[in-house]
Amino acid sequence: MIIAQISDTHVTIPGGSAEREDQTTIHLERTVDHLSRFSNSIDVLLVTGD
Repeated sequence: MIIAQISDTHVTIPGGSAEREDQTTIHLERTVDHLSRFSNSIDVLLVTGD
């Protein structure tokens, strides 16, 4: 069984100062894109946080 986990995404308001500095949305998009390449082998995806 393969489990993938995305944690503490801290996605912020688009166009806000935190988004401009940390680019959280871009990083999350890259993560999801990367994981989608393994979609046939991932059995569980956990999205967790604080």
